[in-house]
Amino acid sequence: MSSFKIVFSVASDFSTYCVFSHSLNATHKTTTSRNHRTFEARNTLQRSSISIMPLYALTAIFLAQLATLKTHGAFQAECAADFQLLCMFAALEDTTPKAAEIEEVPDAEIQDIRTMNMSASAADWQKLFAANGKELKWADVSKGATAEPYQTHWASTFDGWVADRKRLDETKGGQKWLDLNPPPKTQKGREAATEKLNKTLDSILKLKASYDRARTEVMTTFPAQAKSKVLQALYGEGATEAKLTAGKTIAHASTYASACGNNGGLSVYGDIMCICGDTSSANSAVCTNSNINLKWDSAVDDTSIAAAKAKCTIKTKTPYTAKTLLNLIAALSSRLRHEAKTNELQTYLGKTSAQTCDGGGNAACVIYTKYFNAAKDTAGAETIPWISRIAAAAALLEQAETKAAEAKSMRREIETLIQNAKAAYKSKRYDFEAAPNIGPQTETKDSRTLANKCEKHHASPDNCTKAECDYDTENKKCKPKPGS
Repeated sequence: MSSFKIVFSVASDFSTYCVFSHSLNATHKTTTSRNHRTFEARNTLQRSSISIMPLYALTAIFLAQLATLKTHGAFQAECAADFQLLCMFAALEDTTPKAAEIEEVPDAEIQDIRTMNMSASAADWQKLFAANGKELKWADVSKGATAEPYQTHWASTFDGWVADRKRLDETKGGQKWLDLNPPPKTQKGREAATEKLNKTLDSILKLKASYDRARTEVMTTFPAQAKSKVLQALYGEGATEAKLTAGKTIAHASTYASACGNNGGLSVYGDIMCICGDTSSANSAVCTNSNINLKWDSAVDDTSIAAAKAKCTIKTKTPYTAKTLLNLIAALSSRLRHEAKTNELQTYLGKTSAQTCDGGGNAACVIYTKYFNAAKDTAGAETIPWISRIAAAAALLEQAETKAAEAKSMRREIETLIQNAKAAYKSKRYDFEAAPNIGPQTETKDSRTLANKCEKHHASPDNCTKAECDYDTENKKCKPKPGS
């Protein structure tokens, strides 16, 4: 039996008793004096045994039921539906944004390109970074330097180049890196590889830096910022922890009229306190079929939020995305109700009475009308403070999705550049020596004169050399130098 039925039943019994008692009193007054004492005694006995005890019992039950009625408040279907919708937002507190998984670019791949670049470089360049078994650090070589590049130019790259040079001599499986990855054989081939590797490596390192920043934003920065916005939507602007703050979570913690009605919209939990509130007592059954201890008879606090959350039938641990949040906003927007009011359309959640909210059993609501002012540049559901933060969280997660797509594109470009660099290092295209210029030999007067000059010194190697000729020790001949 509901509270109302019990009360009406008790009240009916109580009224019946009052009529019966009045009838007895009237009968008593019309009796003769002779029968007065007898009747009075009998009447007193009857009232003592039948009527007086039920009166106390009924009165106690009636008062108890009346108190219970005030404590529970009146269940309102509109408030209950709105409460469970807000519970969908509250469920976000117990989960996290879904971050895109972006793999790291393998450092070993890039290190191979760096080492190839060092391997193909000139011997003099390699010598600058050869540690020869010692510690070679920028901090040491730059100390006291009076000229570049040892003052500042190589500050960010020197130690990396030393590591690249050292790797040439490292062994893997009993073999040196250089043996496993030999550079082009010819000078021309090495020069061509170095030119290609330098440009490609520079592009790879710049892209890698951009990729790493994007990866951090996608997997850490944007999700953390979105979660912060959701927390502020639940607990109010600037919230950094799950804690009710008067003036932030709810406009006023102890006065319903100052907290709710036109003063709502600060946070999800603040609006739940209003929509499910009953100012007559600590407990309220406005939103559920059993009490929620919101404590509007004193002041709402963190235990009020915990009590409300315990009544939420919608709970999830599934990570949320931008689409999740936008769908929730759309669901809430479609749930908002509108009533005609003088010169305006009143927009609200909960249950109103004469277009107001007083926290009574049939008037627990939050009015959002001021956020739907057509005269303003921006208006609508997303201008309600806590909804705007949910929208901001969705925007951050959308940025993360866009950045994730950019990062994947960068990764593909890095992988292509790595393959191009390896191909340049291993290419045979330039790996040859220029062929000597061999053409028909025609003897000139000058060449004949030089030959005659050299032939005079077959007997003396010293004189042959002084004559700028080459001495063939095997055949003991003095000959002109090749090409002369």
